[in-house]
Amino acid sequence: MAKANISSVPDYVSVTQIAEQWLDRFAAAVGALERGTVAALLTADAYWRDILALTWDIRTFSGRDAVSAGLAGFARDRTPHDFALETASVQTFERGRMGFSIEALFSFETDIGLGRGHVRLHNLGEGPDNWTAWTVFTALQDLKGHEEKAGALRRTFIEPAHDRPRKWLTAA
Repeated sequence: MAKANISSVPDYVSVTQIAEQWLDRFAAAVGALERGTVAALLTADAYWRDILALTWDIRTFSGRDAVSAGLAGFARDRTPHDFALETASVQTFERGRMGFSIEALFSFETDIGLGRGHVRLHNLGEGPDNWTAWTVFTALQDLKGHEEKAGALRRTFIEPAHDRPRKWLTAA
C-alpha cells in the first residue's frame, strides 16, 4: 500500500468532512447496489468484516473486488439505509510505513435491525477526494421489534411493598 504523506492529513474539521463525504458516497453506492462505485471507494487490499448486519453470518471479505461484490450483493437483501457518521469518533492515526489514516464510527439501519460500523480511510493521493476505505466493519446491534430492554426502553416498574408476598412469615 502506498504511503500517505503528512500534508494529506487536514485539520479536524476537514477530517470530519472527509469522513462524512466518504460515508455519503458509500451509502449512495451501497443503496444503489452499484458494485463499481463501491469498488472506487475501496483500496485494492480492502477488507470488510460483517457480523450479522448484512450477511446474517460472521464473514470477512478481502480485496476490492470481493468486498464490493459482497457489499452490493448482500445489500440487495438487507437494504441498508440511514447511514450516519458519529462525528465525535473521527480521529487520525499514523500507521508507520502506511502513513496516516482517518478512522470513524457510523450507524445505519437495515430491514431487520440497527447496525453500527467502523471505517479506516487511507489517502492514496493528494486531495480530499482520494480517501478510500482500507477496512470496513459492520455489525448488527439490535433486531427491530426485539430491542434490548435497557436505558429508555427499560420498564420503570417498582413493586409496592404491601403487594409483595410475605413468604418469610410462613417459612418454617
